[in-house]
Amino acid sequence: MATVFTLSASGNIGDGGAVQMIFFDSGEMQYRTNWGEPAKYNKWHGLPLTAQVIQQHIDSIQPPFNDLNELYDNTMICYSYDLDKLQNSPINSSTDSSGMVITSGSAIGYGTTQIILTVGGHVYWRFKWYDGKSWIPWLSSNDNEKIIYKDQIIAEYKDLHKIQNNKSVTYAITPEDFKTVTNRPTDNPLTVTTFNGTNNKADSTGQVQLAVDANGQMFYSINWDNRWTTWAKVQTEKQINNDLTSIALFQKIGIIGDSYASGELAIDKYTDHYNMSWGQIMARRNGATAINFSRGGQTTRGWLTDQERGLGLLKSTPAQDLYILALGINDYGKLGQSYLGSLDDIGTNNDTFYGNYSKIIQSIKDKAPNSKIVISTLSQTGQLPNMFSNAIKNIAQHFEVPCLELNSDPFFTSDFYLNHLHGGHPTGPAYAGMAKAYERLIETAMITDLSYFENYENTLETDGSSDLDRIKKMSD
Repeated sequence: MATVFTLSASGNIGDGGAVQMIFFDSGEMQYRTNWGEPAKYNKWHGLPLTAQVIQQHIDSIQPPFNDLNELYDNTMICYSYDLDKLQNSPINSSTDSSGMVITSGSAIGYGTTQIILTVGGHVYWRFKWYDGKSWIPWLSSNDNEKIIYKDQIIAEYKDLHKIQNNKSVTYAITPEDFKTVTNRPTDNPLTVTTFNGTNNKADSTGQVQLAVDANGQMFYSINWDNRWTTWAKVQTEKQINNDLTSIALFQKIGIIGDSYASGELAIDKYTDHYNMSWGQIMARRNGATAINFSRGGQTTRGWLTDQERGLGLLKSTPAQDLYILALGINDYGKLGQSYLGSLDDIGTNNDTFYGNYSKIIQSIKDKAPNSKIVISTLSQTGQLPNMFSNAIKNIAQHFEVPCLELNSDPFFTSDFYLNHLHGGHPTGPAYAGMAKAYERLIETAMITDLSYFENYENTLETDGSSDLDRIKKMSD
């Protein structure tokens, strides 16, 4: 059993350009488009989506994400700010300018669908039509409700599955208050929309509910014969990709960073607990070893003169297989914008963020020319942190090493991470979550920057003899 939606800009069912989405009672979702003369449907496709979080304001949002017409097909983009300021946006209110944009495309362009779900509970949609390049005007549903107080949760809204057809409800309340709502897919506040093939609000046959929570995760549930299926997550391409490879490829990992890379606990007088750091946790998860070239309060300038936990330790220890660079918090926090510098400082002795970070990367290349390097942006946002994150991206591009954009992983924008810091620092559970997030980001980079990693084993000395020595030791 299943529910099928056929979406078309034309009222004539025989016209081409229609999009069909089918929701099976098993929880699977697929889609297809039709075109030609006579119109003919292509084969059914699954719905993997590439997910990304955009936390910048409009002045910092880079193409193609600043223009809804230019978004890639089969993407799910969460905008924290300024949805109303994007090019070709249907939203005209700055008070409802956060939300999710889903672009589901077809191989031939015709029938590409774009849906916007805002935090305020509004739903907008449109299709590509005619030449496969032109969008029809935006359509919208104004039947929505926003709940900001617990006492607004009337009988209909106390159970997500009781929400009427063709209606959106946003639960902008605390997680504690949201837990009083039954049949929810998550404890995180969310926006839920109930769809049905008719305008009859009392007709429950074939209902589909889509929900997007505060962390950007999408869920769906289907009602058939008065029985709702268990909520299912929409699996993104990023989630699928993370099953393709593993960071366990690397046996020895080096982490260069500050307190966030050192497991520092503010609740213990800002002491570095290296065994609790995300790098050590990640290594233990994958049977690897790790060295922390890091300490609380570290900057790119300080690392170059640090004999105990910086450049001195790098020079005195064996080369690692993978180096993860995670500096910048104290650079913007302590040294400020005047320290930033520019691309022209790379490869010079200039005492700037650009100059000193380039010296760190070069020192790793000199020490371990066959090792791999990744560099991460900051999870902190705001005008100054964003400037340093952009500098990190520029440095990564200059050295042709993968850049991990932390806020592209949902963990770094989650309530669990952002709202449970103590003294401005994570606690043990958050460091463990960071380990899993870094692991996902690195494994994604191993796919998206495959050519950078493909020669990894070829650049190392053969381990044949050393492996025989290992086996011999096991036998003794």
